[in-house]
Amino acid sequence: AKIEAKFGKAQNVLVNHIYWTKFFELLEKYTVPDVYFNGFSGNTSGSIHLNAVADNLPAVGRQIIVLKEAQDFVQKFEVSNITLTGSGVTFSLELILRPNVFYLGK
Repeated sequence: AKIEAKFGKAQNVLVNHIYWTKFFELLEKYTVPDVYFNGFSGNTSGSIHLNAVADNLPAVGRQIIVLKEAQDFVQKFEVSNITLTGSGVTFSLELILRPNVFYLGK
């Protein structure tokens, strides 16, 4: 019984362990080719701020469409500070992630 209890506790720790790698895998999956991120802040509550750069305005539009369709990743998001620069477009993303994004077993 002691071994089973220890196994149960260990399993619970693994299931509830926070994995940033899952977040970054999903971010990569849902980032369009002409967009990259050059700033990041966030927490494990699911609130993420990203500074983004796109080649052009259509790439920003494509990124918005992809995030709208990313139901397994993003609960809601907001785009702001869209600015045309000499080399493309900068913008900010505020993401609220799905609660299961940081956990492998959920």
